Amino acid sequence: WRAGEVPRIYVDERQGAILPYIKDCDRKARTGKALLKQMLHPCTVDEFEKTHFQKQALLVKRSHHDDDDGDGAEFYSSYFTEASLRELLRSKGGLPFMESITLNKIVKTGKKGKRVRRNMNSNLDGTTEVAKEEDVWRRFNDDGCSMRVLHPQRHNAKLLRMIVALEEHFECLVGCNLYYTPPGSQGFAAHYDDVDVFVLQVKGKKTWSLFPSRNEQEVLPLFSSGDFDEEELGKPCEVDLGPGDLLYLPRGAIHRARTDKAGSSLHLTISANHLNTWANLLEDALPEALREATESCPEMRMTPPRGYFRYAGCVNSDQDGAERQRFLQIAEGLCSVVMQHVTAAVGGQETPMDHAADAMNARFQAARAFPLFGKSAAASSGRQQAAEPLEDGSELRLRKSGCARLMVSGDRAVLHHCFNNSASDHASGEERPWANDPKRDVRLEFQIDDAPLLEEITKCVKAKRVDAFPCEEGEEDVRREVLTAAVQAGILEVVGGEAEAEAQEGSAKKKQRKK
Repeated sequence: WRAGEVPRIYVDERQGAILPYIKDCDRKARTGKALLKQMLHPCTVDEFEKTHFQKQALLVKRSHHDDDDGDGAEFYSSYFTEASLRELLRSKGGLPFMESITLNKIVKTGKKGKRVRRNMNSNLDGTTEVAKEEDVWRRFNDDGCSMRVLHPQRHNAKLLRMIVALEEHFECLVGCNLYYTPPGSQGFAAHYDDVDVFVLQVKGKKTWSLFPSRNEQEVLPLFSSGDFDEEELGKPCEVDLGPGDLLYLPRGAIHRARTDKAGSSLHLTISANHLNTWANLLEDALPEALREATESCPEMRMTPPRGYFRYAGCVNSDQDGAERQRFLQIAEGLCSVVMQHVTAAVGGQETPMDHAADAMNARFQAARAFPLFGKSAAASSGRQQAAEPLEDGSELRLRKSGCARLMVSGDRAVLHHCFNNSASDHASGEERPWANDPKRDVRLEFQIDDAPLLEEITKCVKAKRVDAFPCEEGEEDVRREVLTAAVQAGILEVVGGEAEAEAQEGSAKKKQRKK
């Protein structure tokens, strides 16, 4: 961990390079890794992961001139520009304060700065929750407030495609905010975040100050910090970002940014790995390990020694008697039994860590954006209607690998997926109610006996006939019902057989009628 040190600098020498819009790339380049490769160039993805990821800040320089029309000025233009921001502020329904937009500035009093919030319109009474465009620009131009738009990808299809691609690569939720700061201004005090951050400088220049971590407890933190008094921090290093530049900050890197008086600055932050740690995995695994240890180990079920209230507890923590030491030794031994069960398979091959991984993946599927598709995709929004009924000869395949996850919950087999997620659902943190409707739900629930069939669905990368999917004798109708639900949800697609031929014939007739 090398927080606070000068980032390693990579210089992109390509003249006039533009980050390609992923939808326009050929199929081999239409991946999150290919996009990240272009963003980090000339640093390779492998070098980034080995040298910089959660270890050291990284800076990719593309702005080789002093003006905004330099080599990197158009690098991010395929995804976002200043004009895109203005469109956002005029978007249908507007941007609610705090939920979608905030306005802040740092006001200096002596050597210290205090963040001041201006999250209200010109009526000043806070009754209008949706930000008015003219008031936002007044706060920006006249009051010197920095503009932060939260989740701009919900309103911008091109940004959403970038986020979708990066989610497929990092296999975790990827967020996005944009920041527009007026000349000679600072919107936020020094702080650290609970995510890994990629800063994409779209327009203007900004100076970033990177401070060393205060202690080991703040290295790779699980939660973001409050505002720091810079007098309490060590000496920072400073880096200047210009148009087209990229700055990677590991989770927990203390930073602040400011513009000079020459011009405003527009940048995007792409964030990843929120609550995606070993600690979060173990948080899911330990309760199950404790239950299994309790079932298999009689000592776990014994009553603690009578009188332990006298030598255990906070008020007794300064005691050092034999009874207290014996009490702690027993507790330590039982804890080791629990830890053995975290990775131990009981009654099969699955362990509590396997179930924890399933739980993490299920949360990811519920919060992520719908996936990117190739040329065979029927719709970018994720759903494909089933041709009902499916025939035994109909051929099905998984629409996108990694976008559906089987999880056993009690006596139910649950298939979590992301194909019914909308742009507004992305990173919302809200649990969507289950309506028992494959065309709307983000999970399909079936009897536990259907688990082998659901597992086969998640592995069906190559086309397979309906009658080749596993089922018990006499349960063919149940198999067809499960597969139909998976097609309606968009998890599977029909790629051949009688059903697809009929669907194609119907589509051709419909086009002919339109002509």
